[in-house]
Amino acid sequence: MCGRQGDQQGRPTRAWEMRHSVNAGTDLWKTYPRIASIQRPKTSQQKSTANRFALIFTSVVALFLVFSLVALSKMSNFAKLSSPAEPIHSKMQILTNLRLQAQPSGSGGGEEKSTTSPPSSPPPPPPPLRMEIERLFRIGAENATRLLQVLTEDDPFGVSGINDANDFKCPSDISQRIDFPSLIDDTNAQKFRNNEPGAFIFYQHLRKAGGTGFCELAKSNMAHGSVPPYYCMPDNRGSLATPPWSEASYLLEKMNTRGWKLAANEWDVYYDKHARIPGAVLATTFRHPVDRWYSQYRFEHLEHRDGSDANSPRNSFYEYYKGMMGWTMNTNYYVTTFFGEEDKHPPANKGDFYWTYHKFWKKTITLQMFLKSVENVRKFNLLLVTEFLDYSVPLLDEVLGWKVPPKQVLPHEVQAMRAVKKNIPASARMAPDVYAAVCRDNVFDLLLFDLVKRIFLERYACKKAAATDHL
Repeated sequence: MCGRQGDQQGRPTRAWEMRHSVNAGTDLWKTYPRIASIQRPKTSQQKSTANRFALIFTSVVALFLVFSLVALSKMSNFAKLSSPAEPIHSKMQILTNLRLQAQPSGSGGGEEKSTTSPPSSPPPPPPPLRMEIERLFRIGAENATRLLQVLTEDDPFGVSGINDANDFKCPSDISQRIDFPSLIDDTNAQKFRNNEPGAFIFYQHLRKAGGTGFCELAKSNMAHGSVPPYYCMPDNRGSLATPPWSEASYLLEKMNTRGWKLAANEWDVYYDKHARIPGAVLATTFRHPVDRWYSQYRFEHLEHRDGSDANSPRNSFYEYYKGMMGWTMNTNYYVTTFFGEEDKHPPANKGDFYWTYHKFWKKTITLQMFLKSVENVRKFNLLLVTEFLDYSVPLLDEVLGWKVPPKQVLPHEVQAMRAVKKNIPASARMAPDVYAAVCRDNVFDLLLFDLVKRIFLERYACKKAAATDHL
């Protein structure tokens, strides 16, 4: 047997106790606290303390049991009130379907009616694909390269590999549509199609994204004299956010006086209030963000439209790009253009065409800013994409009543003839590291561009599907 010595009952012997005492006068109860705790008689003070402790302990246990019972009761009631609506709804729907299946067809009203009240309507679903858009934005905010990889490899919106709009199928599940529910107000567009007075096109001209082509298309489809002669700009510089053109009353007065039905805004950002201008039909055209940047480089710098000497050496694209970012519209041009924020003060320098973009130079693009830009874009009656212009005829007809299809237009070619007429993607013209750097700088424009392509394809495919269903 392991442990200390003892008698047959396991108690320590007196000799063992004496040998292990600290000294002859040591109290044995203190030497062996385990034995003393059992055998030593308690004093009256100890008994009183023990009684108080027992009373306190009993009270605490009682209170705990009471609170537990109350909490369990409340949790039970809460579970009844807050149980998910979907399982209840589904169960009731199943019972209803079973009753309908059991009911003979054509049965009359003599059957007993159910007293069960109909299930309450489920809450409205969140905006379509909203959570996916938020997820992608947060990826880009943390790591731009990772978002570019996701957009290219995962293709979350199903648009990367589509060159023919007919290859895109209208989602039968409306919750999988980005453009649902529609934010478009067709009132002014209907007036424009009917040639009613006061209705006109407000065209947000994104630089080097097909704006000149849209202007020429307007001249081919609209009455002579109804389009401003200088690139569809009623103010001859396309600054409709610049005073006094920022005032709708002034703009409408000039439009009515001249009989114009189109106003292009090229140099200024889009304001929220532009959507509220009486009679305005919103239209714009998008292009791949990096292709747009390279086109601007070629148009302004390589072809000497920036005032440089024809014999002076040319900067590389990246040198031009970095220099332009410092004083023009900076990066993510599309997102900042459609954010809709108005300027509090007119431009200090009237010769600064980019003044409405200066407020974004030191501002970080947030999720709220991005979602606001997407919302504003979705409000546009006509949303075109240069890569899908060949498929835009049905939408042009539906929104504006135009029948003449678009064609390629090379602006200012009389100033500098282009040796190559075909559009070559920027990715084929730039060094891979330069292209990747520009993509990272404009990652939110690339995300918005994929969304715009998806919206265009939805409007095109779903319109075609609806037309087929009516045949």
